[in-house]
Parts: sequence; C-alpha cells; structure tokens
Amino acid sequence: LKQYDRITRDEYLRGQHVPSAALHMMNLGSTPVARFRSFLDVLRELAVNRELRRRAGTNEEQLLKIDGGNDRLPRGFADRLHDRIRYRCAARRIEHDSTGVRVFFDDDGSLQSVSCDCVVCAVPFSVARQLEFSPGLSAQKNIVLKNLPYVSATRIYLQCRERYWLREGSSGFADTDHPMEIWDATYGQKGARGILMSFVQGPKARELARTSEAKQLRYGLTTTEEIYPGVLKAYERGFVKVWDADRWSRGAVAYLLPGQVLTLEAHIARPEGRIHFAGEHASSLRGWMQGALEAGRRVAREVDAR
Repeated sequence: LKQYDRITRDEYLRGQHVPSAALHMMNLGSTPVARFRSFLDVLRELAVNRELRRRAGTNEEQLLKIDGGNDRLPRGFADRLHDRIRYRCAARRIEHDSTGVRVFFDDDGSLQSVSCDCVVCAVPFSVARQLEFSPGLSAQKNIVLKNLPYVSATRIYLQCRERYWLREGSSGFADTDHPMEIWDATYGQKGARGILMSFVQGPKARELARTSEAKQLRYGLTTTEEIYPGVLKAYERGFVKVWDADRWSRGAVAYLLPGQVLTLEAHIARPEGRIHFAGEHASSLRGWMQGALEAGRRVAREVDAR
C-alpha cells in the first residue's frame, strides 16, 4: 500500500506508459487537486463506489437528490429538534475529562457554556482548527487537524429563461479544458427555466475568490458560452458560492495528498475521550451528503456504546 500512497494517479499511469494525450483527456474538467491526490486515496474511493453500486444492483453510478431541494434534509432535522438547536452560536472552547464535556460558545457577544456527557464535533477540520481544546488533543489528532487539506471551490450559478441545451439535445453537463466542470443544476426539475452551474476548483477557484461577484459571473458566462453557446442570450441572473470564503467551511471537500492516507486517515474519525468526530471528512464518502450521514450514524453508535 505504501507504494500507492506515495504517488499520484497520474504518476502511476505514466509509469504504466499511458500517453500524455490520454492523461489530458482523463483530466478534462479536473484540477491539480484531483490529479495530485494520493493514488491510494483514489483507489479507496473507487472501491467504495463499486461497493455502493453492488449493493444497489447496478453497474452505473447513481446520483440522487431530494425532491424539493436537498436543504429539506437539514430542515427536517430542525423541525424535529425545534428549540434544542441554538442558532448563531459559535463554539470557542471545549473542556473535557473522563466524566464529561463543557462547551463554551459565543451567543450574541456573550460567552456562554453548556455541559454534557459527550460532544459530537461535526465542523470541518478547516474550521475546528480555530477551536481551543482543554486539555489539548492527542499529538496524532492535532497533526490531522492542522494538515488535512480541503479543496478550494467556487460555484457559479447561471439562471437561464429556458433550458435551450435540452432542445439542442445536450445534457447540460460537461468537462472542459478549463479547470471547471459544468452541471445542469436543475436537471429533472419542472418548469421552463434552468440553471447551468460552473464548478471551478483549485487555484482558479482561489483566483476567482479574490475578484468581485460581477467578474466571477462574467467568467462563468464567457467560459460556459464556449461549451454551450446561447447562455449569454438566455441568461437572467446569477449567484456565486465561494467555499473558501464561507466562515463555517473554509473549503469545500477534504482530500488526502500522497503519503497522507497511511499517516492521517486512521486518525480523522477517531474519538478523543468523550469528543466524537463526524462530517463528510470523517467518512468513507468524502464530499457527499451520504458521507455526513454515514459519519453521524457511526458517532451515534459510539455514544450509545458508552
């Protein structure tokens, strides 16, 4: 396994004498993040997806969404939990010992605290780095907390008055020569209007993040026009989501660089006493809602087993 963790997928394929032109085609729409991940991390992801397809009884990857919007899932939890959720309260410090945990949080400028038997830390490690733990976490967990990388991603949503690409026999999805994928964000929805979404990752996403929203939308329009001519004519309005600028995310998806699978992965989800860790980064399906749900179920079992 070490030999596959030390190299990237592209390095492995070059070693198998795969032509550079073939590598170029494989990397369309991709970014240095996608190309420079640990090859062992890529193989692990492929194995997980293959097992999911086996369980579903299909040879094709299934991408599903919730009718009415994926935000219906967290809203469903919120409706059930009601006033047990404290909104707009940022955790600042977690004190823990063998008997319990105390969480200090900012409530409208006032430092408050709550005591509990266990804590589930489900925030991304890119944000958890700002938390203070007392006593400090183990050396291994601190290394993971400080070094787990996150993908920079900027999503540019372009609302069009009609889904002209369907009329022309196109799907609305595409890989491009830019570090960008194009998705039909309204695939399968009713109505005439549609949204083409430019999914930009890596250095280009960080470059866009430093510009104004007007320039970000202009980039999305001009590059999408190259792939799906007609978006400039059909465009109505747009919206941009910069994941690096989201204070509660500081990046989009966790991934592992060469050498990190065998040194970091085993410690990502490992509990620290009464502190348990969930989220997409602490699952076998990093980057997906299923991963967050998988981690949540795992943590529930860990807490129940106490």
